Order: sequence, then structure tokens, then C-alpha cells
Amino acid sequence: MKNAMNSPSTPETSSSRSWISRALNRGSAQSSLRETHARCVVEVTSGGGRAIDAEILNGAVVVHRAWEVAPPSDSVDAMSAERGVVDALRNEGALHSGALLSLSRLDAMLRTIDLPTDDVDELSDMARLAVLRDLPVEGASGVTDYVVLESAHGASKIVGAALSLARFESLCAVLSSVSTPAGAVSVRTLGTLALFRTLKDSAQSCVFVVDCVADRVEFLLIDQGAPTFSRAAEIGLNAEQRSSRILMEARRALLALRSASVAPAITQVYVLAESALALELIPQLAAAAGCSAKRLEAHPLLRMPAGAAGDTARASCLPLAGLLLARLSARRVVDLLHPAQPIDRAARMRRRVIGVAAMAALAAVFGWSAGSFELNALQSHAEKLREQATIALPELQRAKREEFRVKHINLWLASDPAWMDYLVALRGFAPDSKLVVLDGMSGLLAPGEIEFARDRWEVTGRELKFTLDGEAKDRATADALRDALVNAKSFGVTSTGADARGGRRLPYPFAYVVRTSEARPTKAAPPTAPAPSATKGGAL
Repeated sequence: MKNAMNSPSTPETSSSRSWISRALNRGSAQSSLRETHARCVVEVTSGGGRAIDAEILNGAVVVHRAWEVAPPSDSVDAMSAERGVVDALRNEGALHSGALLSLSRLDAMLRTIDLPTDDVDELSDMARLAVLRDLPVEGASGVTDYVVLESAHGASKIVGAALSLARFESLCAVLSSVSTPAGAVSVRTLGTLALFRTLKDSAQSCVFVVDCVADRVEFLLIDQGAPTFSRAAEIGLNAEQRSSRILMEARRALLALRSASVAPAITQVYVLAESALALELIPQLAAAAGCSAKRLEAHPLLRMPAGAAGDTARASCLPLAGLLLARLSARRVVDLLHPAQPIDRAARMRRRVIGVAAMAALAAVFGWSAGSFELNALQSHAEKLREQATIALPELQRAKREEFRVKHINLWLASDPAWMDYLVALRGFAPDSKLVVLDGMSGLLAPGEIEFARDRWEVTGRELKFTLDGEAKDRATADALRDALVNAKSFGVTSTGADARGGRRLPYPFAYVVRTSEARPTKAAPPTAPAPSATKGGAL
């Protein structure tokens, strides 16, 4: 007999679980018990094997076929017996890829654990630690899983399950021999629990269930729908001693229950066995439990046609159908192949970071799109302006040429010298007409150059040239007139020839060329009076 209350605690390792998952599934990704679509449920033990082909239809489990096979008579050990059972089930067509594998209570450990919290974040870690503490497995590592039965008012009740690595290795070796990967792994006792949790008469009472299957028997106490006690024992394949061994183990289980600090008040005993064995056990179980006992003949959510299987197969396969029945409920079910994962505490922060990053990415994409659209629009507009500028460039150049011509002409017009002012000013340099007589005076404007430099127009090389012809009383007077023009500093004075005598009115003729760059004359300076003549004839 094996009990979940014994054995030292050993930690669960992720490496063993991943290795087991790969071995059972042969590298293929399988869904969990609630998500698997397999219609086949299989149970393999050294004492025999059983399987059902069923489906969930209209809120009920419809069993189409059920099989039960015995181990080969020439088996030398448990491994060879299990291999023979698997071969027999395969020959019967009962094995399918992705089937739900049911474990015996002798292989797996179960316990109901009360936890002092109903907070979802705390419950996950607390449940995992409680399962590892209260359900120790032998060897270096194992697989554990749990489901929450109820959670309210600051407390929770969970059912934990554990399986040793050695048993998983054994199952891997057996299943690999027929290339039948499993889709999920659960415990037969949980199928029995699902049967009675959905049975109206036992859901709100305390029920003691005796499940007799092949060479073993399983006991389950269900109080108000929650499993409070479970135990399993081997009874052998000897038909004559089978009933006595079952009764002996039942009395031991009931004695253990009565010796507890709070003894349960059992109201009903149910027997899962073939008709003959159930009739033999019911009276004695009722006497031992102190309440009525009966065989579970049918279930309102199970449909099994009368011709689907024999009496023995029908009785032994009811818990297997109960594992499928558990899928009808909204809560998660135990699956040792896909254990419950711890809550990712960083998920909320990660979602926020991803959300912020996504918003930033969207903003960047939107900004880039808007900027790209605006850039394309600006480039298109610039291209249109460039085309317009190319077309307008000759017209602009023509207009510039016209503008320069106009400014050139205006500058020429603005350079009109004050001819009369200069004539008056130059006449003012001549002394009295008795001393100097002007025969003629002419003026000429040298054109010069008009230049455009540094954004402005300049006139360079422009010059006014005046030619003065006349006669003086003597040479000193002519020289005095020339010196007066030179001293004015705004004129440049040159003579046109050598000094000579023989004027028409006065004896000394002269001819001066006066040059200036100013458009208007400055104030004229009076000529300097000539010195007394040293020649004969006295003063000038």
C-alpha cells in the first residue's frame, strides 16, 4: 500500500519534466488535458489494462467502446506485463496518438491541501510549495501538479498530485514500444472524483467510494464534493482471495478515517466493481462503514450502450469516463504532462512596457509617415517651382537687362553738367577787360565709364574739359590768370602752346585747357594782381 503522507520531500526540477514531456510526446507539441481533442482514455498497469473510446456530446460523455485486457501469463516482471498489456490494447485497436493516459493511485500521490489565501498571485506559488512539501516523491526529481477546488473568504482548497521520475521512465519505455504518444496524463482517482462531484445524491454528502479494478483497489472519501482521503492497495489476481483482500483493505482505510482527529460521518458507500463482486462486498462494506452501500450502476452524464462492453469492462472504465467528464467543468484539471505554470509576476510590467513601446513605435511610424508625406509634398512643390523658375529665367534675364539699361540711361541723364555756372565761374577768374580779353570758351563732357559693382552703380572717368582762348595785356597777367585757375584745386590746367605775341586786341594771346570731374563749380577765386612790369613802359 502507498500513501501520500509518507516519503521525504525532494525538489522538482524543470529538466526532468521537459525530458519526460519529450519522451511521452516524441517531440510533438501536445495540448493539456482540457485542450486535448483525443477521444481515447487508456490505463496501463502490471495487472491489466483498460481503455475507452468516447466523445463529449450535448453536455455528456458518450462511450462507444470499452476494452479491458489481462496481462500475459508469461510475464516475468511488471515491465514485461505492462508491455504485454500495451500490445494487447494495440491489437484491439484501443490505442490512439494523443490519448489521455490514466495513472493508478498506486503510481501517483494525491492530497487535499488547505491554503490560507485566496489571492490569485499568492495562490500559485503557495500551492506549488505546498504540493512539493506534502507530496514528496522518491528519487532525485518528479512531476507535480495541482488544481484549485474552491477559493473564497481568504482561504483556498487544492488537490495536489505527484509522480516519481522512475514511474515516468517506465511509462516512457512502455509507450515507446508501440509509438503511441500521450496527449495528457492524469490520475484515475480524479476521474472517480469527477463522477461523484457531478452526481446529485453524493455532491452534498460524505461518500466513501471503493473502486475495484483488476489487481488493485482504490478508496476515496468525498466530503461535500471535496476529496479528503484517498488510498490504494494491491490485492493480487487471485479471484478466490480478491473479495477478502478488498474487505481487509477497506477496514484498514475506515479505521484510519475513524482514528483521525475529526472522524468523518460517512453517509453512503459506493462500489465500482462487476456485479458478482459488488453483491459480495456490499453487505460487508455497509456493516463496516455503518451506513448503506450500493453499486454505481449508471451516471446521468454518462451514456454507455448495453452492448458496448462486458460488465467487468463497464465497471472498471467508469473512472476513465470520469476523466473526460471533468472536462465539462470550467475549472482546470490535473495534467502531470502539462503542470500548472507559476504566475509571471513581471507580465503586467512587461505588458506596460510593450504597450509603451508599441505606442512609441506607432507614434514614430505616424510621425515618419506624416513627415514623409509632407516631405514628398514639399519636394513636389519645389519641383513645380523649379520648373516655373526655369521657364521664367529668360524673362527675368530680359527684365534685368532692361532694368540695367534704364539705370544706365538715368545715370547719364543725372550727370548733366552745369555749363552756364561753369562759364560764369571761369569768367570770374579773368580780371578787368582792360587787362584780359576772352576770345572764346568751349566745353566738352568726356563720357567716362558706368560700372555696376557691389550692388550699386558707379560712374568712373567722367571729366569736363573747358578750352579758354583770350589775350592779355602782358605775359604776367596771363600767368596770373593761369595761377588762379591752378590754385582753385578743382581744376586741372594745361596750355595748348608756347607763349607768343601778336594778339588782335591785346598783345599777348593765351589758350588754356581746364579739366574738372565735378558736375558743378565751386566758388571762384579772384585772380592774383600781376607785379609791376620791369620793362619799359611802367606798371601793367
